[in-house]
Amino acid sequence: MSTKNKILIVLDVYEDFRQGPDVFPKRCEDEDNRAKTVSSANELKAQHQLLLTTVNELITLLKAQDWIKAAEITRHAYELIHEQYEQQRTSIIKSTASGGLTVAQTTAIAQALRWIDRVSWHLARISHHYMSSFTWDSDNTIQSGL
Repeated sequence: MSTKNKILIVLDVYEDFRQGPDVFPKRCEDEDNRAKTVSSANELKAQHQLLLTTVNELITLLKAQDWIKAAEITRHAYELIHEQYEQQRTSIIKSTASGGLTVAQTTAIAQALRWIDRVSWHLARISHHYMSSFTWDSDNTIQSGL
């Protein structure tokens, strides 16, 4: 498979993610529910927006073949989401204790929080590995390791 075809496949996956969970095949109802919770829970709006913004920028960078910047922005998004994870989780539990959320809501939001942390990590890993698959020749041309 050519490098161009591989890039197009990656772009298709990212575009599907950017459009939301309804475009994915229904291979796992739990994943679909978590994605919907991320997009609808007020408690996760910041993480949801950060991930959408990152994916939109990532698509542009992949089309431009800017592998390094793509890896940088996805890593930065993961770090921001991951740094907020424990604080956000504690806040959700406190809200439940004070009666602001039901146990069912808390469970759904906590699972969605773990899901968005995991998705951001996978985006960072994929982008890093994709960047790493390209090496520079002595004449400064990119050689694909794919």
